[in-house]
Order: sequence, then structure tokens, then C-alpha cells
Amino acid sequence: MEKTLMTLIFAALVASIFSACTTKRYGRLQSITDKEATYLSCDAVKVEIDKAEHFVNNVSLKDSEFTKEDVLGFLGDLGIGNKLEYNEAIESANLRLEELNTIHTNKKCS
Repeated sequence: MEKTLMTLIFAALVASIFSACTTKRYGRLQSITDKEATYLSCDAVKVEIDKAEHFVNNVSLKDSEFTKEDVLGFLGDLGIGNKLEYNEAIESANLRLEELNTIHTNKKCS
């Protein structure tokens, strides 16, 4: 019985180590290209700003949910990978929002 329990614990430990590289994936928003900046209308800029804000809200919502990736990520790297992924996603969105707001201002959109 004790040997079976130890084998089960060992198998669970090995499984958690191999699955610990599981991190949450949020995605990234791309920077605005020069062509986009030239051809985006004021309405299109507003739509893109709304999409970027929606992305930020979704990332924040997904980050606040406790999932198996949180547990496995904590076992693997103390959750550092999940935090880095979150920060990179938010940084990409903030950069895009900054670029879109600059375009909005430069085109004198209302």
C-alpha cells in the first residue's frame, strides 16, 4: 500500500513538472504601421481604440480568473511566466493605444 502511494505521488510530481511550462496565453496587439497611420480614417481609429481597450479588459479578466495554468505555472516557475505573459500583452496593447491616440490627435478627429 505504501509503495503504491509513493508511486502515485511520484507520478503526480513528474506529471506536474512536465506540465508546469503551461502558461496563460493572452496574445499581442501589433504596432501601427506607417500605411495604417496614413489610411486610417477617424472612424476607423475610434474602432481600433475600442478594440484595443476591449483587449486590455479581456486580458485583465482572464488574468483574474484562477485556472489550472495558475497552479501549473506556480509549480514550474512560481508563476513568473504567467506574470511576464500578462505584462507583455498589456504592454503591447498600451503601445498600440498610444499610437492610435497620437493618430487621433494628428488627424484632428473629434
